[in-house]
Amino acid sequence: MNSTAKIVSVVILFVLVIGGLAWLLVVNAHPAGEDSSQASTTPVVTSTTTTITATTTTTTVTTPPAKTPIVVSPTPVTKKLSITSITPTSGTAGTIVTLYGTGFNSTSQVVIGNGGISNVQVNKSGTILTFTMPDSLGAYCLPEEPCPMYLMMLQPGTYTLNVRNANGMNSNGVSYTLIGNETSF
Repeated sequence: MNSTAKIVSVVILFVLVIGGLAWLLVVNAHPAGEDSSQASTTPVVTSTTTTITATTTTTTVTTPPAKTPIVVSPTPVTKKLSITSITPTSGTAGTIVTLYGTGFNSTSQVVIGNGGISNVQVNKSGTILTFTMPDSLGAYCLPEEPCPMYLMMLQPGTYTLNVRNANGMNSNGVSYTLIGNETSF
């Protein structure tokens, strides 16, 4: 082999090595899933064989496995169901009653004895629950459970109110005095 052929062989080998390194840098700079517009996510060539006038060079390029993103799901925080205060503490049937506390939600019901009030309004933060004190109650029943059909008239007196959610959580109790409507004949 003459010296010109040797120089040409070395130059071609040098160009192939630099090209292979450049390809390797591009593939590693853009792992699978990051930016497919810049580099192929799957190597097209896994090995290259170059023959230069009776000299053979084999280059094998191995791509590291793609980085798998770690996804962390937030754990929902369950607030303790608690009543901190009631306003007003007494009134007649038809009085709007407001309970302040934590953990109220769209499934909250006010429980009085064995009866429940499900027509309640709860603010977005779950800290204020409002309802109208009825003159009678139906049975308290868990959602989608069989429920007896009866109506219980509320008599004047002091009742313990608590809040219960569909998940079975119960709040502490607070007192409410129902004042009878005075009717004169």
